Amino acid sequence: MTWLIEFIANIVIKGLLFGGLLMGLILFGIPLGTWAYVWLIPSRVEGTVQSKMEQVGKHGRGWTVYLWITVKYSPNPSRGYELATITVDEGTWDQCRAGSRVEIAYFPVAVLRQIPMIYTKRLAQPLSPLPLAPDAQRSASAEVQEIHHITTTRFGRGSSRLLQPYDVVAFRYTPEGRTEPVTVIDSVDAGSLSNLAVGKPVTFTYSMMRPRVVKIAGGRRDYKWKNYDDLLMLAGLIALALLLYIVIVHRKSRGGASPRLA
Repeated sequence: MTWLIEFIANIVIKGLLFGGLLMGLILFGIPLGTWAYVWLIPSRVEGTVQSKMEQVGKHGRGWTVYLWITVKYSPNPSRGYELATITVDEGTWDQCRAGSRVEIAYFPVAVLRQIPMIYTKRLAQPLSPLPLAPDAQRSASAEVQEIHHITTTRFGRGSSRLLQPYDVVAFRYTPEGRTEPVTVIDSVDAGSLSNLAVGKPVTFTYSMMRPRVVKIAGGRRDYKWKNYDDLLMLAGLIALALLLYIVIVHRKSRGGASPRLA
């Protein structure tokens, strides 16, 4: 019976190892392979821009405006067209219009292109940005579209309350010299603007050279330094503990040294 138990145990162990290798290939190997192919030796084809999108969202510890374009392209003309939603930079987004022609780099296996989590397509070349505008300051007003009230931050596996809550304010406006509006964000201390509300106007300043960087008039921004107090305190405690450790070790090494004979 012992040999039978060992035989079954070996089969189970080998099955688990094979299953683990297979899962690793599916979860890591295939995405890594498609990513490398799309960036190093991709298939290429021209497509037509169908639409553009902007969306405010979190990015790391901060917030940003994500920019996408939707492109209609045909990796295999005999099977019709596909749609690709691709993240682009500001210059490409500004230059694209519905009907613009762009080149798509893609992975040739159709089944994998239908899985959103796998990187299988990108813009082959970003478009040139718009001509640089003069670095002149301008003032404008726009209607608030979104307000995200931030009161906590991630700390390790949990979260902690901020000493200074703040509001991420999003709105759209058309910069001077342009014909298309852009979505922008700015952050201010919560409560520093009494009339701040969705649908209400805000006044702001911007540079014509960088129209997506705006500053809402009248808003305080003390959150930028107040909310780092807890991190500074933690760093100070760690530094103090390290200093005490060094002092204790140094004293023990001096006290334990044997006296030299004359």
